[in-house]
Amino acid sequence: MKLLTLFVFGLLGYWVISWLLETLNKSKAKTPPLRQVAALPGTTAADAQLARYCDELGLARPFNHAALQAAYHGKLAQYEPGRASGLAPDLQALAEERLAAIKVAYEMLLPHAVE
Repeated sequence: MKLLTLFVFGLLGYWVISWLLETLNKSKAKTPPLRQVAALPGTTAADAQLARYCDELGLARPFNHAALQAAYHGKLAQYEPGRASGLAPDLQALAEERLAAIKVAYEMLLPHAVE
């Protein structure tokens, strides 16, 4: 009976550790970079920058204030400091950078929301 118990708990421990390692490796995957938008003929560099901010928040233009807020709060929830507290220091720094970029994108897109 002891041997069976040891075997079962050994398998359970192996499964839990392999699951944790797999989850950790998935979280270390880099986020895709922002889409590089060149200023097309007839558009300005400001339009290209607004497109980058929209990509940061996952918005399509034109967008209203409610869609902007929903996208902003959704991204904030992904990169909040409480979620990153258990990660490695380099991943915490990456989360802080993304959080700062999300806040800048929100502030820059706020005046451009359609009523």
